[in-house]
Amino acid sequence: MGDKANSRLLESCRRDAVEWTRELVRRNSENPPGRELDCIRWCGDILRGLGMEASVDEFAPGRANLTAFAGDRNQLGIVFNGHIDTVPAKDGWDDPPFDAVLRDGCIWGRGSADMKSGCAAMMAAAKYVLQAGLELKRGFALTLVADEECVNRGALRLQRTTPLSADACIVCEPTQLQIHYGNRGFTSYYIRTYGKSCHGCEPRRGVNAIYKMARVLVKLEQFAAEFSRRTNPQLGEASMSVGTIRGGTSLNTVPDFCEIELEARVFPGMRADGICRELQELLGGEAAVSVRSELPASLVPLDSGIVRIAGECVRAATGRDAVAAKFPACSEASFFSEGYGIPTVLLGPGDIGCAHKANEHVPVEEIRQAVDIYAMLMEAYSVRMKNQKEVSTDEHS
Repeated sequence: MGDKANSRLLESCRRDAVEWTRELVRRNSENPPGRELDCIRWCGDILRGLGMEASVDEFAPGRANLTAFAGDRNQLGIVFNGHIDTVPAKDGWDDPPFDAVLRDGCIWGRGSADMKSGCAAMMAAAKYVLQAGLELKRGFALTLVADEECVNRGALRLQRTTPLSADACIVCEPTQLQIHYGNRGFTSYYIRTYGKSCHGCEPRRGVNAIYKMARVLVKLEQFAAEFSRRTNPQLGEASMSVGTIRGGTSLNTVPDFCEIELEARVFPGMRADGICRELQELLGGEAAVSVRSELPASLVPLDSGIVRIAGECVRAATGRDAVAAKFPACSEASFFSEGYGIPTVLLGPGDIGCAHKANEHVPVEEIRQAVDIYAMLMEAYSVRMKNQKEVSTDEHS
């Protein structure tokens, strides 16, 4: 194809990304309950139509992942990842949340920013690279997963079923097309106190588990303040917070059980079992501590190859210098950076600040620019052999 033909193809792919975003928003995939299968099948049909090796893995009723490969799946240059589920829409919307209204230069609807626009843009970029007459020297992969908004069952399933090795990974979370080099991890814990139940008219005959928890909470408040003094040059402060408390069965009964849930935002190298041991040592026999969940931190150095290459692509597509920053929320980037050992950044259209709220939206121009950025990244890692050699040397030094 000539340059003019490729320019027309690229413009067609940009339009596709906008329309595919709207179509994905219209396909409700609220989690809970999930229902990602409809979106996953639809995306699979598109990618198979582009000639990709696309597989749907329905790992639970209505819950599914999609993996799609172009070129040699055992010699990948780059992987793109997105999640297809959304948080529930709830109330307060100016437009119906699944109508994908196009207004004021934006698409409005649940999942438009977080992160169906990123998923659509990666598919449209794949279309461009595969139809522009470019020779793939290495393969690339797209992965779309379920259940990111709850307990990451899709990403966990992907790790168990799909070997991946590549020089770079892009998680297409909404970053307003800036490069987010990582995020703090999320760990959570149950802390339980036990007492002895009795009638409320004679409380001395019992042991009040809520009173025991009150003493625990005083210790935790002080520990959390000290915990926040742990810092990372790129990710800032660690944090710890109690989020829920449950205890008692009735007003006139001394409670024999109380439970809190506590979360901690952590850095690479800080793991849930180690923090659990710290908490148990702090509380001694007054409470029992156990791990509830763990999603490790993800981080690449600022001078890594993927940050540099992505910055060049952002600058070329937008005309603006790329800003490298931390991603403020948690993400599934660590499944790729830690789980697969692939250097990973977050980069996508939309603003995480409007996600999980009524009137979520994404600018159309950011979707169009995301297609350009992703296509350039695919070319840099999977098409141009000279650049590929440089990237490989950078990433694995």
